[in-house]
Amino acid sequence: MSYRFYYYYHLERARFDDAIMLMERELFISGRKIADRLTENNELLKDITLNAPSHKQLKQRYPHFNWN
Repeated sequence: MSYRFYYYYHLERARFDDAIMLMERELFISGRKIADRLTENNELLKDITLNAPSHKQLKQRYPHFNWN
């Protein structure tokens, strides 16, 4: 979930609320639950942001998502 948020927010440049909304549609989880999970995994999200994986790296790590 953190990698998907990184993708929408940092790579696709979606606003925070838009990134959450896109994830709601994709994962069938409420926006509140997504925000809670992102908060719980804040350290992971910081690490992802520092490492700044590319579209290609994300596709290799999680091939079941569309990273284009």
